[in-house]
Amino acid sequence: MNKPEKTGSPRLTVSRCLRARFNESRCARCLDECVYGAIRLDGVVRIDSERCRGCMACTAGCPSGALEVAHDFQRIVERRAPTDVLILGCTRHPLDPGNRVPCLGMLSEEHLVYLFASCPAPISLVTASCAECENAPAIERMKDRIVRLERSTRLPFVERFRFVTARPEPAKRRYDRRSFFTELKNKVVSQVAGTVAMGPASEPEGARTGVDYSSKRIPQRSRLLAAAIARVPPDQARTFGDLLRFRMELSESCDGCFGCVAVCPTGALESSSQAPRLNEAACTGCELCSEFCANGAIRTHPKGLAAANEPMVKYPWK
Repeated sequence: MNKPEKTGSPRLTVSRCLRARFNESRCARCLDECVYGAIRLDGVVRIDSERCRGCMACTAGCPSGALEVAHDFQRIVERRAPTDVLILGCTRHPLDPGNRVPCLGMLSEEHLVYLFASCPAPISLVTASCAECENAPAIERMKDRIVRLERSTRLPFVERFRFVTARPEPAKRRYDRRSFFTELKNKVVSQVAGTVAMGPASEPEGARTGVDYSSKRIPQRSRLLAAAIARVPPDQARTFGDLLRFRMELSESCDGCFGCVAVCPTGALESSSQAPRLNEAACTGCELCSEFCANGAIRTHPKGLAAANEPMVKYPWK
């Protein structure tokens, strides 16, 4: 058996951590996701490289983009030929590099929605080494996300994702001329939507090294969600938006100080003539604005169902 490749730790940008932006923030979502005790929250998030197993589950929980996977997931998916059926595996399994991610456990709701929107044919997730892998708990949580998405959206997520214990033979989708160019057009629209949602492709050097608190950037997961919403029919776009995007309630106690605009890590809150205005496409529901507001004037809610608050469910692949 080949020795598994080391996946490494997630990319950490300290200045994007909610606890670093506001020292009274109670955010601990990354800590809740990590089963190895590799994350410490002593003022800001820190990663113990000796304990970290590279499952990237923390990146699926972090709402601000402080913890992210260094790989460009959208490029991994989009660089395949339009006729190719997608096969995904992790770096511990000997797949071609173009179809490999650090760990399948990194697939958040936004990743899964993006895959659903981008790949009409069933997607093969190669889990040949997952049963014996130390990161198996992260895979279990990812499977639960698929089931919750199907129950919340009533779309065939479970049918779309197939878990296989050996790499399937490469398959080609059959297209007529019209279907081929339709798929190509959808891919371009998806890429443009993701780029617009994300903002500039590169960040200032300070943001990458974790010291630029003025940087405003939408996390990778929100970019994927924007790309997915851009390429699905309007009814599905509304469903995904209601599920994974947020709305803001502003009470009369708001005094127009705009401190929330300054502290927001994604630029979702913008200044207006009297009160902050919310850009729903940029809001990740991190609730830092609500924690920071001294007047308690802000509350954020999912636009629709809150899948993350539903109980964990058994997946049907056992």
